[in-house]
Amino acid sequence: MDIDVQVNVPETIVKRDGDADRIETALKRCFNSLSRRPVISTGELTQQVVNIVAAKYEQPTVEQIQDIVEMVLLAACEYEAAKHYNWALRRQRPHHGGAGSGLLGGYV
Repeated sequence: MDIDVQVNVPETIVKRDGDADRIETALKRCFNSLSRRPVISTGELTQQVVNIVAAKYEQPTVEQIQDIVEMVLLAACEYEAAKHYNWALRRQRPHHGGAGSGLLGGYV
């Protein structure tokens, strides 16, 4: 039996326009700052984030996407990266650095 499920990918994120490229860039910056490559490619990790976001939210906030990125890293057993990603977010959130600033580029 085939089950056909259609999921709508959100077109925008509350506060900023969002796309998979920005998520992947943030993941690459995270792993680059750790001087290592992920076990699962950043492209595949990004697709997992996009799939979860699409299934859970019509208009996700930046913070919701950040939480999902962290969850995907943990699920991939990328504990050091998840910890580093979370640390970078906490450093960045109080002053909401401008786009392109900091480890995560002011986005994800």
